[in-house]
Amino acid sequence: MTLLCVSIFVREIDQARRDVARAIEAGADAIELRVDAFEPLEAIARLMGDFRTRFVLTCRGEAEGGESTLSPMERYARVRSVLDGAREGAGDGFGDGIGIGAMIDLEWADFGKALGGSGGGSGGGAGGGSVGVASGVASGVALSGAGVGSSEGLAGLDASRVIASAHDFRTRPADLTRRFAEMCGSEAGVAKVAWSARSIRDSVEAFELMTMRPGRSIAICMGEAGEITRILPKKFGAFLGFASLDEAGSTAPGQVSIGKLKKRYRWDSIGPRTRVYGVVGAPVGHSMSPAIHNAGFEAIGFDGVYVPLRVEAGYESFKAFMETMLAWRPMDLRGLSVTIPHKENALRYALEKGWRVDEVASRIGAVNTLVIDDASDLRAGEVPVGEAFSSDDEAILDAVMMGLGASERGAGEVDADAGRFAVDDRSKLRGMEVAVIGAGGTGRTAVASLVDAGARVSVFNRTFERAEQLAREFGTVGTDERDGAQGVVKACGWGEMPGHRARVWINTTSVGMSPHVESSPFEGGHPAMDASTVVFDCVYNPLETRFLREARAHGACVVSGDVMFLRQAERQFEAWTGVSSPREVMRRALLGAMQGRGE
Repeated sequence: MTLLCVSIFVREIDQARRDVARAIEAGADAIELRVDAFEPLEAIARLMGDFRTRFVLTCRGEAEGGESTLSPMERYARVRSVLDGAREGAGDGFGDGIGIGAMIDLEWADFGKALGGSGGGSGGGAGGGSVGVASGVASGVALSGAGVGSSEGLAGLDASRVIASAHDFRTRPADLTRRFAEMCGSEAGVAKVAWSARSIRDSVEAFELMTMRPGRSIAICMGEAGEITRILPKKFGAFLGFASLDEAGSTAPGQVSIGKLKKRYRWDSIGPRTRVYGVVGAPVGHSMSPAIHNAGFEAIGFDGVYVPLRVEAGYESFKAFMETMLAWRPMDLRGLSVTIPHKENALRYALEKGWRVDEVASRIGAVNTLVIDDASDLRAGEVPVGEAFSSDDEAILDAVMMGLGASERGAGEVDADAGRFAVDDRSKLRGMEVAVIGAGGTGRTAVASLVDAGARVSVFNRTFERAEQLAREFGTVGTDERDGAQGVVKACGWGEMPGHRARVWINTTSVGMSPHVESSPFEGGHPAMDASTVVFDCVYNPLETRFLREARAHGACVVSGDVMFLRQAERQFEAWTGVSSPREVMRRALLGAMQGRGE
C-alpha cells in the first residue's frame, strides 16, 4: 500500500506541531520532518511522542538540495539522537516488517557502502533516503574511525528502516539505472531516487524503475514535467508518495499539496487499474481541466484520473511523448485533451498513425481531443490507435446560439446551465455578421464553424497577414446540402474594430486572461452595441473579463468563457466514459477551482 507522506520543514517547534496536526487532519499517512537546521533536537523527539502517526526524519545536506552544512556523520547523529529520544511504538507501523513509528532518510552518496552497496553515486546531487532505528538501540554513534565507508560507522542501525535516497536537482544522472539497481539490492528498507525531469518521458522511466523493487521503492521526477510522478505513485506501487502541506510549503520542485492530491486528483481512489487521462500542452499548470474531469469521474464512479501533462512545443516532442506513453502498457493512457501548442501536432500524429479523424477537425487543421482504444487485446509491441476530433467547434457554436437566445429574451447574459441547442437552431446564423478577434487556433476553429453555418465573418488580428491567410482559406464555402449555408470571411485591420458593426463579437485571443485582467481587445475604442448584440469571450479565467464588463456597460448580452469551456469538456468526457456528463458537478468544480477551493 502506498502511503501519502507530507514533508514539513521544522523552523520552530510550535510551527512544526501545528503543521503535523494539520497534515494528519488532511489525511496524511506519514510525516517527513526536515530537521536540516533546527535546534533543540529534544523538542522533535517530544513532538513525535505526542502524535500517533508514522514519521520519516531527514537532515538533508546542501549537496542534495537541503540546508544542512554538517558532515554526513553529523547529520546522521542528529536524526539518530531524535529517534533514540522519541517514545518507541508511538506511531503506527509502516507495514510488512518495515518497523514501527519512524524511519530515517540517508543519502546514498554518503552511506551507500555502509548500507551494503559498492559506494554512493557520483557527486553533485546523488540521492537521499530514510533510515529507521530499531527499539532499544544505544544512542551512541561512531563519528570517527571506520567512518561512513563501512557498516561500522552505523553500528547498531536497523537498515530495514532506512530510506536510501539520491537526488539530482539539475538533470537525470547518467548512471541512474545502475545506481538505483544497486540501491535496491542493498540492505536499506526503501530505495528512493529523485531527479529534475528533462521531459515528461522521464516520468515513465521513474514508474518503470519502481518495478525493480515493488512496494519498497520511490522514484520522483521534479518540476512541472514530472508532476504525474507526484500524482500517480499509488498506481505503480510506490512505498511513499510525497506532498506539501499547502501550495506555499513545498520542500521540492513540483511537489503537490495534500489537499490537491486528495480532492482534485482523488488520491484515495487511484489503484493499479485506474485509467489515465490528461491535458497535454505547455504550459498546463493553469488548466482547470483536471478539476472538472476528476469531479465528473467521481460523480459517476468512474475509475479514472485526469492529470496535467507538460510537453514542450514542436511536433517531435509531441510524437515522442505519444510513442512513450502508448508503448508502456501499465500507464493505461486512454484519453487526452490537447491545448496550445499541440492541437495541430495531435492531428498530424493521428493522421500519420491511421487514427479515425472527424471531418470537421480535418478541415480546421487541429484537434483538441484524443480517445485511445483499449490495448488489452493487442500483441506485445503493438501500439494502440484511437480517434481524434475537435470538441471546440460545437462548443463555440453552442455558446453563440445561447447568447443569441438570451438576447432575444432580453437577458443580459447567458445561463451557463442551459441545455444544448440543436443543429437546426443554427440556421439563424445564415448571413449574420460575426466578428472574430484573433486568428490563432481557437480563432481558426471559430471561423471554420461559423462559415460552415453560413455566417458572414470578419477576422481581426494584430498581424493582418494572419487574418488574410485565414480569410483566403475559409473565404467562401459551397452550398451545404444539409442546410444551404454559404459563409464568407474577410480580413480586417486591428484598428478597424471601433467602427465595425456586428451582431456577434467573439474574442478568441488570450487578451484579458489572468493575470492580465485589465487588458481588452477594445482598448483602441469600443464599437457600437445594443441589446441585440452578443459578446462572447473564450477566456474563462476570470469569468468576467474587462472585455465582457465593458460590453455589458454598452448594453450587449454577454457570454463568459466557462460556457464554451464546459461544453467542450462535456463532449470529451462523454467520449471517454460513454456516460452523459454530470454538468452541474463539473460546473461547480470549475467555479471552485477558480476560487481556490478543492485544492
